[in-house]
Amino acid sequence: MGAKCVVIEGPDYVGKTTLAQELSKAVPHSVYLKTPPKRYAPLRPIFDNLDETHPMSRFLFYSAGIYESSNEIKDFLSHDINVFVDRYIQSLQFYHEALLKKDLTSFIGDMGLVSPDMVFVLQADQFTLLQRAAKRHVKESDYMIEQDQRVMKEVCAKYRNLRNQPGIETIETTDKNIDEVVRECLNKIQ
Repeated sequence: MGAKCVVIEGPDYVGKTTLAQELSKAVPHSVYLKTPPKRYAPLRPIFDNLDETHPMSRFLFYSAGIYESSNEIKDFLSHDINVFVDRYIQSLQFYHEALLKKDLTSFIGDMGLVSPDMVFVLQADQFTLLQRAAKRHVKESDYMIEQDQRVMKEVCAKYRNLRNQPGIETIETTDKNIDEVVRECLNKIQ
């Protein structure tokens, strides 16, 4: 069995980062990869604040980050290192389709991104997501998409529509702690 690329997707505050980090610790020869790459961090607040005013600029910024992350994934896999990715293709597509109000399937398909071996889509009920968000110290810019109910409803609906698709596992996290979610994912990976 060769190295795998496992992506953790889902709406904000569902537990993607925590799960990806925990899985990368639990599976030997693994790394955690967050998109966009760290070197994008200084520019991220600028582009995140462009949600409503310049959504195409925001999409292109995140597309570049996903493209670079895909190259990093390819490199890790070539060295037989498993990669656990925090957000990837679906996040890029779903958030920006909602913001731009257009289908981005062909554009993203033409990017030549590494396809994941498995995608875990985490879900939780709205009340749980709001509770988790309230526990964090979230910057104002992080709230911009969250405040736009149309965008969030559309994004959550797109994630729900991924159920029962090949290579995609939906994990309900509402009533589970992180250890339970990690165990469930590890059982599906192995």
